[in-house]
Amino acid sequence: MKLLTQAIESVLVSHLKELREAETHLRRVLPSVWDSTHNAAVAVLLRRFLQQSTEHNGILSTWVDELEPMPSAAQWAAMEMCILEMQCSASAVVDDGMRDLLIITGFQKIKGLKLAAYGSARSLAEACGRMEMAEVLADILTVEMEGDLELVEVGHQMLHRAQMLAN
Repeated sequence: MKLLTQAIESVLVSHLKELREAETHLRRVLPSVWDSTHNAAVAVLLRRFLQQSTEHNGILSTWVDELEPMPSAAQWAAMEMCILEMQCSASAVVDDGMRDLLIITGFQKIKGLKLAAYGSARSLAEACGRMEMAEVLADILTVEMEGDLELVEVGHQMLHRAQMLAN
């Protein structure tokens, strides 16, 4: 049983390191993305995501530093691809509204990846008996879900306005 717990904890540490790396990368990218948006609501959401990423990164760093040292986590290639795709697509579009929709779509993909990762990390923490960590991860997961819903709502409103203007 002890070997199973050690194996689960090893996977948990790997997940936490990957999440920390993802949050660190988002903190570097978000300011340039919100500078490129022309929609105030999107800019506000992205600034809030930066604040949340900073807070989450601090929590993750504390846990990783407390746990047994492990090899460095691999880069989060899926998120990197979402960011690159979003930046390339948005830079090729002249219309400000469409560019903002592409930014929203890119961050929805990133939020989806983070939702899956935080959900898995929460389950792994529970399996290791780290209930306090699991509770904090559940809280972070809730914040990520709320952010995703906000992106959906702003994107929906923007599409609705665009359709109204087109008619």
